[in-house]
Amino acid sequence: MGRFTGLMIAVTVCTLFPWTGKAQFTIRRETSANPVELPRPKDERFTNPNLGNLAYTTEAIQRAERRRIRRERNAWELNLGLKATQTYFSNWAKGGDNTFNGLATAFISHAYKRNKLSITTKFDARYGISVIDTIVFKNEDKFNLNAIFEWEINDKWSYSGAINFRSQFSRGYKSKTNNTLVSAFMSPGVLDIALGFTYGPEKSPFKITLSPVTGSILFVLNDELSEKKINGIDPGKHVKPMIGPSVNIDFDKTFAKDRLRYKSNFYSFYNFTLAPTARWENTFSIRATKFLDTSIYWLMIYDKEAETPHKRNKIQLTYSIGVGLNFGYKSK
Repeated sequence: MGRFTGLMIAVTVCTLFPWTGKAQFTIRRETSANPVELPRPKDERFTNPNLGNLAYTTEAIQRAERRRIRRERNAWELNLGLKATQTYFSNWAKGGDNTFNGLATAFISHAYKRNKLSITTKFDARYGISVIDTIVFKNEDKFNLNAIFEWEINDKWSYSGAINFRSQFSRGYKSKTNNTLVSAFMSPGVLDIALGFTYGPEKSPFKITLSPVTGSILFVLNDELSEKKINGIDPGKHVKPMIGPSVNIDFDKTFAKDRLRYKSNFYSFYNFTLAPTARWENTFSIRATKFLDTSIYWLMIYDKEAETPHKRNKIQLTYSIGVGLNFGYKSK
């Protein structure tokens, strides 16, 4: 009787509280004591070909390696400047005009190098205004966008192709009292496309580009200026294509632990049907503190077709000296 009672209690418990049982079986083929690891494909993103093949390479290590490669192949430079001068007179016996002069500058450069290929892009701009007794007029205005592509031949020479685009931002007038229009955006504007050779050892401040074949396009998009035969373009025309050789010489060097810097660019283009043109631009800067510098800027242009105030003298010259704020950044 006791055994029967115990059996009934066990059946009742199993009915009220059912249990689930599970079993797992694994079928494994026996292998040799030294397993062979399948080869991994090479990862082309890394300069070290073995890095992408490491069995225990993590995604974080790969990201760090890619960042290092980007820093190695790319170099950035940024310079922003703002300079201002003011002169004020009140009840001044000798007379004088109240004046304010402001100048904003920007220089952006990016250099990319991978194996034999290098690409350098530069943007340089200047914009200045003068205010004389409430009369506002522009006294300086230009921008230049330049890109050069190089394929290394040896440690000094390379094949090169260059694209240069230059113009001004806004309308310009003859003087503060003469509202005769003399320039506007893309009036004139110049686009140069050149093919040739570049001489420039890696650590040399000089870079000389000789281009036997250069295509140059002159733009005068403003209707009023195109009717005046500005820069030798036919009246009523907006575009003038030209072809010929060109030369470009760059110099950029720092001195005294980067406190002094001299930049120079000479560019000349010879059209087979017109007289050659030349531009020589120079900037000498002295960095006093991290955000304060003094700069001397000098630009000379020779263009026989330009409408200059002195008809026989075709050499245009401008220079400026200023002290002001400057922000600079270099990735290398």
